[in-house]
Amino acid sequence: PDEHAPAVLDRRGNLVWYTDHDPDLVQTQLEFRVGGTGLIVLEQDKSRTDASLSQLRFIDWELDQEEIISTWGAHHRFYQHEDGTIAYLSLDIREWEDPETGALWDVVGDTIVEISPEGEETIVFSAWDALTLGDVTEMDTTYYFGKVDWTHANSLYYTVEDGTYLVSMGKLNTLVEVDRATGEALDIINEETYTFSENSTPFNYQH
Repeated sequence: PDEHAPAVLDRRGNLVWYTDHDPDLVQTQLEFRVGGTGLIVLEQDKSRTDASLSQLRFIDWELDQEEIISTWGAHHRFYQHEDGTIAYLSLDIREWEDPETGALWDVVGDTIVEISPEGEETIVFSAWDALTLGDVTEMDTTYYFGKVDWTHANSLYYTVEDGTYLVSMGKLNTLVEVDRATGEALDIINEETYTFSENSTPFNYQH
């Protein structure tokens, strides 16, 4: 396979399975399918210019069955719930007006989206509802080609016991704990809200 093909290796690093893929897409996560056979692969536009190309691929081991679900703006990570619901990180792009200069900016935040086994999508959380936008003139506009890369969420974890998601916001050096049932940000963890011990290192674009 080429350098980005979905593949499975054994414990010794030997290639035991792979499949083809669209060369215009990059795979950001691959997992064994919970409660089923085969794999789930999250793919997104390699050039980062077309959010509509993001998708989840459900691939059977025998390669004779494949399902693709379009997931606009999905990137980096997803999480499989036991009932078949899949949560994933997605872009939340909004136009923002600088109150001082009146300049308009396209700002890229992030959401947690859930998609049910029946295909129904629900927005659980948006960074816009919990975090404060800082000085956009100091933020990166190269990653999304002219749009402000504000939060850059890059990891998603779910704690079954607490019913909460933990989201890594790399650009903000921040972790956010989100209640799955309400979408409320229960905790915002960074150098401003917590005191880190003397011998530890605060978050620094964790990825």
